[in-house]
Amino acid sequence: MIDFVHARDGMTIFLAQRDDCLLISPAWYDGEEYFHDVPIEFSGEQFYEFILKLEKLRSKWDEKP
Repeated sequence: MIDFVHARDGMTIFLAQRDDCLLISPAWYDGEEYFHDVPIEFSGEQFYEFILKLEKLRSKWDEKP
């Protein structure tokens, strides 16, 4: 899975999943193509903790108008 996520504040984030590892990096769009920095790698327990934090944030965002 590879995706570019657009945050509410206008920031774009590069996300990729490789096996049980999550890669995440700030990204930008130059008008034609997406680019990203060298991603930070989350694996093992870090990966699951990060996903749980994202789920909590998502539920908070869903509650806001």
